[in-house]
Amino acid sequence: MSTCKHLNFKVHADCGRMVEEHERVSIPNEVKPQTVQVDLTIECADCKAPLQFLGLRPGLNLQGAACSPDGLEARLACIIQDRSKP
Repeated sequence: MSTCKHLNFKVHADCGRMVEEHERVSIPNEVKPQTVQVDLTIECADCKAPLQFLGLRPGLNLQGAACSPDGLEARLACIIQDRSKP
């Protein structure tokens, strides 16, 4: 058993814009909501032990949250908020 108290954490996030098939041929400057997939992993900064996400179903959910099969990566669907609207 580790003697590390797990007091410091390192977070890694990857973000990517989700593109639907019909968007691949559309006008690039067209204004529409953008869905962004955010993939998160967290580990103890001292001993490198990974944190496992609880309560998320394995797979991909383009309308919410899911995780990798081992639970070590959270996969979060997000949209960019339009701050120009009151």
